[in-house]
Amino acid sequence: MKYAVIGTGAIGGLFGGMLARNGYEVHFLFHSDYNDVKKNGFTINSKLGNFTLKDIKAYNTTDAMPQCDVVLVSTKTVCEDEVPNMIKPILKLDSTVVLVQNGINMERFVAGKLPYSVSIAGGIVFATATKTAPAEITHTNSGAIKVGLYRGKDDKLTEFCNDVNSTGLKAELTNDLNTERWKKLVCNVPMNGLSAVMGANTKEIVTNAESRRLAYNIMLEVIDTAIANGAKLTRAYADEVMSITENMEPCMPSMYGDLIHHKPMEIQYIYTEVVKSAKAKSVSVPNIETLKKNLLSAVTLM
Repeated sequence: MKYAVIGTGAIGGLFGGMLARNGYEVHFLFHSDYNDVKKNGFTINSKLGNFTLKDIKAYNTTDAMPQCDVVLVSTKTVCEDEVPNMIKPILKLDSTVVLVQNGINMERFVAGKLPYSVSIAGGIVFATATKTAPAEITHTNSGAIKVGLYRGKDDKLTEFCNDVNSTGLKAELTNDLNTERWKKLVCNVPMNGLSAVMGANTKEIVTNAESRRLAYNIMLEVIDTAIANGAKLTRAYADEVMSITENMEPCMPSMYGDLIHHKPMEIQYIYTEVVKSAKAKSVSVPNIETLKKNLLSAVTLM
């Protein structure tokens, strides 16, 4: 299969880079790093081994890319409106688009803008990878992805999982994309937002009594909303997420980095869509609404 990676940041770069390293045909879309990649290649420092892709298939526009079987979209959701038109030049009639993004309802939006013959899936990633220099990422922890079909056929998803598993990373299919999306949000909603407004890492958030209590209450609000929207979760999942966060290496979630670097934050699909989903089911989410307002205020002060 031919793969395309749209948004070659830390996560897209990790999965696409590992596939390319292991001999799979991968075409990468770069923006600010394009010239660096063409000159020096693309470097991945990973616990699975460090390497540089010298002969990388790099592009700065999708118009120059070939049509691909599987398109991994790992852009930030701040530009979701641009995704359908951006990827149309590289789609076959039966391509599969995997939205490797954080949030809820992206699949519904993108699916509504693409031909019905194109399969749409979601990808939920569990990995610690960061961009540490131009055309360079560092992968320090985990490296797993769950993919679930939103519409269409899952044959290419099965092959994608097999290919990823052959690289040393982990991939598995889920038949419940909705639950997996909400499970990731149980962590993302409190940790991303609180890190940005507090300037604190994940360890600091869960070890301070006040912020820990707030994070926990936000988790419960996400879970209540998820359950009301058909996710197979219980409130006990908040304790599981809190325990995992306590025992993992401290990290600064991406929203904090976006704020301090004056970049747009992923408020729409991580917060606004969650609040809309809660209101549609008459679920009260006062803490999430307050956090969203604080994030919007922080944006106006940038």
